Amino acid sequence: MLGADPAIPKSKLRPGDTPLHWAASSEHASPALVELLLARGANAALQDKQGKTAHDLAANDDIKLALSR
Repeated sequence: MLGADPAIPKSKLRPGDTPLHWAASSEHASPALVELLLARGANAALQDKQGKTAHDLAANDDIKLALSR
């Protein structure tokens, strides 16, 4: 997954989700993983099919902070 383009939606995710959407909203959400995906080029502004960004789906405040850096 880390070698792939983090902006490309993956079929195992909900339709329209990117790895960043998953990383931000997962029950195992980790600011370090979110920061890694952002450093590798993930676009935090991308919206899912419901129009939500990773920030909208963030599991907790630590994830929101990582997304806003």
